[in-house]
Amino acid sequence: MRIHLPLLASLLCVLPFTASAHPHAWISVRTTVILNDKNEAIAIREHWLFDKMYSAFAARDLNPKGDGKFKNDELIPLAQQNLENLSAFHYFTVFEKEPQHPITLGKPENIASMFEDAPATEKKKVVVYATPNGASADDVPPDAKQIAMEFTLPLAAPVSLASGKVTYRIFDPTYYVDMTHYEQAPVAFARQGSMDPITSCNGKVELPKIDSAMMLRAAALDKSAKAQEDYGYYFSEKVTLSCS
Repeated sequence: MRIHLPLLASLLCVLPFTASAHPHAWISVRTTVILNDKNEAIAIREHWLFDKMYSAFAARDLNPKGDGKFKNDELIPLAQQNLENLSAFHYFTVFEKEPQHPITLGKPENIASMFEDAPATEKKKVVVYATPNGASADDVPPDAKQIAMEFTLPLAAPVSLASGKVTYRIFDPTYYVDMTHYEQAPVAFARQGSMDPITSCNGKVELPKIDSAMMLRAAALDKSAKAQEDYGYYFSEKVTLSCS
């Protein structure tokens, strides 16, 4: 699975990167697993928070007058285009029942996008970018709001979480984009319809185990380099879902 920059044009091409090494963009993720009345998973709602450099460039592109006046619904076309571009790649989401039984996901529903204040724990996930005009992430005001995107992916069929063997990963296969869960409240559970929170379920986020050789290979890749198909998998977080 290879994802080229043109495929993610609306997502990333606004960033004129010159920096080497993967990754080149950062997304913080939190999820809500939606359950039916049998505590079976029927959908996953994802919230993606884009890094402040992407947000600044996208805002400039969407608001050429530079007056900073936006309505959240003006961001919806961008979110829709992002997801359309990602449709062939399962929206960077792999849901499965172990061992290695993929669970089919449907098309995104209830798409939303907005500017929001990033939590302090996510603001620190900022790397200085170098751009042709000399601008960097340090040129973006520290209190600048960031673009977030939300969408729901329905599961093809309800899946029981009683076994504790249902997992998901959210990642860019080429590791061009680094995707990690929020440090605080990364995974929630809610009842279908009411969206009332469920406290009897748990989402355990397992950090990747990356050896030094893999880190060095990632550091050697520039933005035009071809990464192996499952490159991002090695850097992805695995989330195990269970309900008591």
